[in-house]
Amino acid sequence: MNLSQIIHENEWGIWLKLPNKFGGEVLLQTWNDSNQVISFDPKRRDINDELYCTEEQYQNLVAQAVKEIELGEIQKIVTSRKFEVGYALEQWESQIHRWILQFPEAFIFCFNHPQWGLWMGASPELLLYKKENLIQTMALAGSKSIEDSSDWTTKELQEHQVVVDMIQKTLDQSGARNIQVSALLEQPYKNVKHLMTEMTATYDGNWQQLVSALHPTPALCGWPKRSAQNWLSQYEGYHRDLYGGLLNITVDENAWSIVLLRCCHWQTDKTVGFVGGGVMKESLPQSEWLETEWKRQAFIFAGDAHFQ
Repeated sequence: MNLSQIIHENEWGIWLKLPNKFGGEVLLQTWNDSNQVISFDPKRRDINDELYCTEEQYQNLVAQAVKEIELGEIQKIVTSRKFEVGYALEQWESQIHRWILQFPEAFIFCFNHPQWGLWMGASPELLLYKKENLIQTMALAGSKSIEDSSDWTTKELQEHQVVVDMIQKTLDQSGARNIQVSALLEQPYKNVKHLMTEMTATYDGNWQQLVSALHPTPALCGWPKRSAQNWLSQYEGYHRDLYGGLLNITVDENAWSIVLLRCCHWQTDKTVGFVGGGVMKESLPQSEWLETEWKRQAFIFAGDAHFQ
């Protein structure tokens, strides 16, 4: 089995290129008990395959989220939208090879799953890495154009800190020890950059339980988690499927849980892409729309001439 067979011959399997900081190697596996995918919200299956957000619709969704946050129960909501990507299945393999050149620090993946079908992407986000009793995770939240040299706003810093606090608290409550938190970093991703904080710890507990406790972080859903997730189930209007979900893969003593961002899905006769962004009380609908456009452009969707 190889990448071409996964894409073109409907082989059930995983092709994954690790970031350079994890060695940059390519992992190729069939589905087995040590590998799994987890959807963003397993409870929902009311899929609307034809729902694509216009600029006006997405700004209305953001405005509605801001109003909900102003009520005081929810601090952050991560809204998203999906859109049709203008290239055929025959172009997937060449696109993946372009991502390899463009995004050396991304998890570049392609997999075909018996339940969820064919997905590919170039995700910048690691939920959790484990080798023996050493673990590594990150908070990745707060985004703006790579050309924006201004200071990060209070909104962006607060949006990021919500994620840091949740991850650190979850690690502590789950029994992790020696938790180390990095300084605040910037992670570039073509024409968008993110705020990033890395964390390491030692952990002797159950890997799957820790993954479940962390997912979805406020970077994918909002905070408090369940309240934000319930709001999205009611108002976002479509099922995210695996967007914002996880790919868990184990090789020997190494285990990765990768957040499925900057990803797209083959649906019968078209490719559908997904983008999103964190909404806070100070969020402006127009700015949030532009953030999703930067992310869409950063993803270099082939076939969309405006973003070449």
